[in-house]
Amino acid sequence: MSRVPREPHIPQKNPGKGQDKTTGTGIAALVRTGPVLSGLILTGLAFAALPLLPPGGTPAVAEMRQSQGVPPQPASMTPQPPRLGADPGAPLEARESGEANVNGQTMPLSTVVTHDNGFMVPDNQGGMFWSKGAPRPQADPNHMEARELKLKVRELVDQLLATVPNDALMGYIALPTSFVNQDDFDESSSLGRYIAEQLFYEFNQRGFPVREYRLPGTLRPREGEGEFLLSRNVGVLPAREGWAVFVAGTYYRDKYSVFINARLIRAADGLVLRTAELVMPANGLLGRMLANTGRKLMGGSMNIGDFDRTTRK
Repeated sequence: MSRVPREPHIPQKNPGKGQDKTTGTGIAALVRTGPVLSGLILTGLAFAALPLLPPGGTPAVAEMRQSQGVPPQPASMTPQPPRLGADPGAPLEARESGEANVNGQTMPLSTVVTHDNGFMVPDNQGGMFWSKGAPRPQADPNHMEARELKLKVRELVDQLLATVPNDALMGYIALPTSFVNQDDFDESSSLGRYIAEQLFYEFNQRGFPVREYRLPGTLRPREGEGEFLLSRNVGVLPAREGWAVFVAGTYYRDKYSVFINARLIRAADGLVLRTAELVMPANGLLGRMLANTGRKLMGGSMNIGDFDRTTRK
């Protein structure tokens, strides 16, 4: 953090006999001339027309500084030509030629490639402290795709549970299942399995009871690997329990979009209690998740023979 020095105050001498008494601040000069009312009106106009110069920016002040032995200002604080300013609320039209039109006035237009997000605070001595900022990190587009998928699943659950009245859902326990390919109910993917895992979280966060049914009944520690509780090798589970509602769904992908449909199904009779749907862009993350269907090549054998011998008559 560095301090921005304040320009020292330089008292001005009284004007001599040969000097114009209107020199100095435009307000005081105009108030002395003419009636009070007209002086106040002209003062506002004259003050608005004065160019905005830095302290000590007029030739008269520079000459006075020299006569009083005041050291010259650093190069960074030397008077600069007045620059055009713009009202923040003024209409702005940017042009490709590098100019901007503000309230009918043409101004130069520059492109800012980088900017500083630092800040300034008073130092209680008439100056300011400047704290230089650091560049803001850019968001990773791959990470943004993952966050978007998480929020989309949340939206899906909002659709399932936001419908009122919810009396029909009282007393039930949710059993989320893997979403499957719309064209093949025997095929799922990393996307379908991820949606099921996220449904466990979203239902639980809303106070809806959820049951984990992938429990083989044993805890399986393996040396050097970890402790394993969940398993998909638990056999066939009953699907007609009166207390259960299944959360099931399908997905379909075309070239540009992925369509997801979800249902809240009463296990006792298959009655659909709630439905929801989503449409998402087919980005890189979804493409990779959909490609991993979990299917592997099965082992087998085949006979290889001589073509001429097997086809000889």
